[in-house]
Amino acid sequence: MRVPSRARPLAAPAALAAALAALASLSAPAPVRATAPHYCSFDREQRLDHDADPDDLLRVWVAYVGQGDGVLVELPPRLTYQPEGGGPAERLEVLIDAGAFRDSDRVRMNDFLHQLPPDGVPVLEHVVISHHDKDHVLGITHLLRQPDVAIETLYHNGLASYLAGKGEFVADVRPASDAAVLDWDGGRLKRGMAFLETDGSGDLQAEYLVDARDSLESDHAARLYQGIYLDLVEALLEKDRPRPVAEVSRLAAGAPFVTERERARVPGIAGPEGVRFELLWPPDPPRRFGDWGETINGNSVTFRLRYRDFEMLFTGDHNERSEEAMLWTLEAEGRLGELACDVLKVPHHGSSHGIERFFREAAKPVVAVVSVGRKGFRSKATGSNAWQHPSTDIIRWLGGAHRVYRTLIHERHFDWEDLDTEAELEEMVETSVVDGRVVEGMHVLVETDGTWFRVVEVPPGSDLADLPTPREVRRGDGTRWVRAAPTPGGAGCSTP
Repeated sequence: MRVPSRARPLAAPAALAAALAALASLSAPAPVRATAPHYCSFDREQRLDHDADPDDLLRVWVAYVGQGDGVLVELPPRLTYQPEGGGPAERLEVLIDAGAFRDSDRVRMNDFLHQLPPDGVPVLEHVVISHHDKDHVLGITHLLRQPDVAIETLYHNGLASYLAGKGEFVADVRPASDAAVLDWDGGRLKRGMAFLETDGSGDLQAEYLVDARDSLESDHAARLYQGIYLDLVEALLEKDRPRPVAEVSRLAAGAPFVTERERARVPGIAGPEGVRFELLWPPDPPRRFGDWGETINGNSVTFRLRYRDFEMLFTGDHNERSEEAMLWTLEAEGRLGELACDVLKVPHHGSSHGIERFFREAAKPVVAVVSVGRKGFRSKATGSNAWQHPSTDIIRWLGGAHRVYRTLIHERHFDWEDLDTEAELEEMVETSVVDGRVVEGMHVLVETDGTWFRVVEVPPGSDLADLPTPREVRRGDGTRWVRAAPTPGGAGCSTP
């Protein structure tokens, strides 16, 4: 995204705000001013006012993309780069997934990107596919087909979806043989992912992993891919406007990622005042974690973002088996502390497919963000197959509903046992009016200068250059500025 010489201030000048307030008081009683609440359970120092330098602000947008994930990381404006051939400085961005569970959701991330100031996002330097389920990847396929969106590097975990009957994925390889990761539709083989190593390790054979663009090109020419993965590959290979994707790269724990790749173009990114992106998962090679869906989710690209004192963990769609494997692996290497964070992007939309230790002992976030849509936000009281995102256990493990921000609902306190009807669920869905039409959901913004951070919910269609301060949040849907490091001696419970 192009960056002006100075970022736009986050609130109207004091004099203008005072004048508007005086005019309003002539016709109506002065409203009670909403402010972000103080939560003792954060166990961190909190304040209503913090004078963050706009050039230092890193932003993480967990955008509302319906049922799915769509996250944009905007690096601080001071870490900009000069494009080859000249032109305005560009702000570095990292996009992680883009929705779309429903076809109608494909456009949501593209629409969001074009609303960002000062003039939308013409270049996405780094795009990460955590895994290729449709609610994460179809929005990226849509972006690849936009002639005004440039993508420089596309990352993925290397897993592909192969057509049944091709690449040795034939019907006589049965699940009982434990030889491959397959997806069956009743008694019919639907698709294959990879054969397993014969040593019993559960590792996937390397020849079925996609490392780079040449693998995509050769397997596509052989007509080996199928479904939404084929759609993604075709969109990638056909991308020529405004320019082709420069690189396709498979990610695994410890591999070079954003920081290492940007050292030459943005020297400050690797320094003590820079930003680190540390890959923690998947293992290399990827592993089997059960059936088709469990294996795709369990190999989600997982990384920690570090900016000065601030840390945020991005987790894709992990499940019980993969969370346990990741904990065991990092603990054995003496690196379990690398999962600790200030903010957690909750795995798998807050699904109950998680283990308590990951949340309570490893990640231990101050606050967490759940990306959820209507498909996930349904109570089992309305149907036995409802997913109940986020689950009651996950909310409890994260410290309570007041510490969990969600992209579809605002209510800080709720219990699934109290939600018996579709009407009750509907009442909790956040809506706002944009250009005379009702839109649902909320973007959740995490904003930090590396020393302090805050979270605020932003309705779609809002002016994304003029965000509410902690003293102006609507109905308290945001945090105060929170210290991005434990407070020596305890934070106390005062509310300055």
